[in-house]
Parts: sequence; C-alpha cells; structure tokens
Amino acid sequence: MNTKHPSLSQVLADHQLSGDSRFSHKNGQSMVQWPKCACGWSDHPNRHPEHVEQMWREARTITSSEQLDALPAGTVIRDHQSEFGCIFEKSADGEGEVPWWHDGEPHYDLTEINLSALLIHHPDWDTEPHTERR
Repeated sequence: MNTKHPSLSQVLADHQLSGDSRFSHKNGQSMVQWPKCACGWSDHPNRHPEHVEQMWREARTITSSEQLDALPAGTVIRDHQSEFGCIFEKSADGEGEVPWWHDGEPHYDLTEINLSALLIHHPDWDTEPHTERR
C-alpha cells in the first residue's frame, strides 16, 4: 500500500460514511443529523461525493520537485502546462538515468515540468490487491 499516493480504492476506503454528526440548527430550535465521513468530515450528505473527489485530487497532486524526483519509474503525470497539460512518464533512458519523457524526448531538468502536476498512474497501483464488490 502506498500511503503517499494512495489509489482510488484506498481513498474511497478512507472516506466511507460512518456514523452521524448531530448539531443544533436554527439557534437550537432543532437538531440536524448528518452522516460523518471516516476522516471526521461532516456536511450535507449530497456533498460527500465532492469531498471524496477533493481528497482524491489532493492525494494525486505533486507540488514540489522533491516529490516529483521521489516518484518511481513507471509513474505518469500531467503537468500544469496549459488547460490540458503535458503528459510525462518516468522511465529509464538505457544509460542509467531515469528521466521524465514527453513526446519521445527525455527531460532531465525537473524545471521543464510545470508544477503542480497531477499523478495519473503510480506503479504501486498495479500491485494493489483488488477487492470484490459486495
């Protein structure tokens, strides 16, 4: 399990609805009971999918060159180049280096990748055991 860059199934498992939050509403005139996320987040139940989506995006956001450099070969990212971004894959160059590749060209200088970048694929996600739906 990759805790720095969890898979979607790990994020979903960490953000299941569990229990309820009760709080006073309208200056104590009534009580409201809303579902609570396993992480402690609580809001209107219709907003929970947005919360999970935000957590998934945050888990996949790369903001520093140190984070970028620490990613293993086989990682795929989309940088913040434009509206659509550029896709890079980290892969060996055959000469002992592991640069980021874009359009068949190696990029050894990490400043060529515009951060923040979005992690599209992490090699650990391939080895994560899949669970069946209940």
